[in-house]
Amino acid sequence: MLLDAEESQLVLVDYQQRLMPAIHEGELVLANALRLARIAQMLQVPLWATEENAESLGGTVEALQPLVAGRVLPKMAFDGTSVLLPRLKPAAKPQGGNARSLPKHLQKAAPAPRPRAKASCWPAAKRTCA
Repeated sequence: MLLDAEESQLVLVDYQQRLMPAIHEGELVLANALRLARIAQMLQVPLWATEENAESLGGTVEALQPLVAGRVLPKMAFDGTSVLLPRLKPAAKPQGGNARSLPKHLQKAAPAPRPRAKASCWPAAKRTCA
């Protein structure tokens, strides 16, 4: 399945000043978040960020602040669904179809059809075989 910018959104969860030093490879994690946020901005994909208990854990890290300005949702619990769900777009409806509905250059070759086996005889079912 290909991603569609119009059906996408990005949520950056708790990239906070006092949390980032505790995250394994935090600098790399932050670099990836910055990359995603910039791409989302270029493609006009909606972007949200959360902050849990900002008074204790600090606000969003400085590097992300310009990219998430006005889009930071405060929360006081680990679970952010109560603040996120009202703002997120509903999930895209399944488009139906299958891999054959992809553009030709993305389709895999169809497997060769298998020869059909002859019907077997089932004596227990009292069938006669020809």
